[in-house]
Amino acid sequence: MPGPVAVGETVEATWAHVEGRFEEAERLYRQAAARMARQGSPHAEGILEVAIATLRASQGRLAKSLPRLRQVYVAFGPPAGDLLAVAPAAAGEEREAREILDRAGPLRTDHFFKVFATFRAMTLITLGERSGAEELYAALLPYRDAPPVSSGITVAVRPVARTPGEPAVLLGREDEARPLRTRGGRRRAVAQPVEVT
Repeated sequence: MPGPVAVGETVEATWAHVEGRFEEAERLYRQAAARMARQGSPHAEGILEVAIATLRASQGRLAKSLPRLRQVYVAFGPPAGDLLAVAPAAAGEEREAREILDRAGPLRTDHFFKVFATFRAMTLITLGERSGAEELYAALLPYRDAPPVSSGITVAVRPVARTPGEPAVLLGREDEARPLRTRGGRRRAVAQPVEVT
């Protein structure tokens, strides 16, 4: 039963991430992705790249991930735009980040919506980019009261309940942003708060 084993490894990796055991989380994510690939899953590589990106975000190492995320973008195209845009933004490569963000298009509303929306918010804040902030704010606002575990067990990101506060700041809505930015801080990993998604 390799399928359930891969799911179990992913769950273990996610909890290792939440607890700040990043090396163990990466090892388990890679192990699960390899098992999924051996089973013929077309999603193994993509899921692994999303998981590793969330780890790098928690570690504060997104800028160092830029070469790999450029390769991911070549392989997956604009659907991976939010994964890539945040890395050059973190590395101070604003022009590249803006170009990728422009090509990214609307956020996908799939299982990884909250992950990609969080990365997009991080990119907009880093760039000080107001374009797209209104749409992102509207898309994220329904999650302001979301419980920490609200859509699966695949990866961990900082609490999405706090993320709408970032575009609110860009839009000059400090009064709306303040309560949003304090949400979700109860779950803490070593590097920063994270939530399972």
